[in-house]
Amino acid sequence: MQFDVPAQIIGDRTMVPMRKIFETFNAQIEWFGETQVIMATRGSVIIVMQIGEPTMNVNDIFTGEAKEITLDVPPCIVGDRTLVPVRAISESLGMDVKWDDLTRTVLITG
Repeated sequence: MQFDVPAQIIGDRTMVPMRKIFETFNAQIEWFGETQVIMATRGSVIIVMQIGEPTMNVNDIFTGEAKEITLDVPPCIVGDRTLVPVRAISESLGMDVKWDDLTRTVLITG
């Protein structure tokens, strides 16, 4: 996957532009600028994150399951792009994530 802004390692976590990663996973995304809240929906799963906040809420409206996930690195704004932790996003949407240390590549399947 190619991004218009390269992925960045921040606090030992790979951070990617939010819009591209969510759109690649066919998720609908909303940005609430006043509160800096990100909301993404894919199928029955709703993810809510806020810039600078170290937690992410993941709710499945069909099963009723609700989780608050602690993030090692919170979403942030770098330049004019919002970056989110790729592993947390991907796993919350049911993907498998692996890190290839040799090539410094994130492998996402699912």
